[in-house]
Amino acid sequence: MTPWAMEKQCSVIYTHEVFSKFQEQLIVARDYCIIKGFSECEDMKIVTISSQSGKDRVVEMNKSNMFCRCSCKFYESYGIPCYHIIQVLRTEKQNEIPLVYIMKRWEKRCKR
Repeated sequence: MTPWAMEKQCSVIYTHEVFSKFQEQLIVARDYCIIKGFSECEDMKIVTISSQSGKDRVVEMNKSNMFCRCSCKFYESYGIPCYHIIQVLRTEKQNEIPLVYIMKRWEKRCKR
């Protein structure tokens, strides 16, 4: 485990299987993501991130609610923030994952 508060937060909320997948994304964000550049306009911040895959990804972040969209579409596909989004949240000094990213179906307390 890392000392990051968002990992501790998600270990309490997510099921074991989903937390394991989230933890993989967190480790890649910590070890392999490099911010290449960013630009800002009004309420949006656009961040370009380079990672181990060699492909640059673009993360668009709404600064008012901290919701990000990444060009890799991992969150839209799996319901877990990708390592690009995690890295952007970390650079914005967000110690925890905004609750908008926590899908109810992945919570431990979800009733099936």
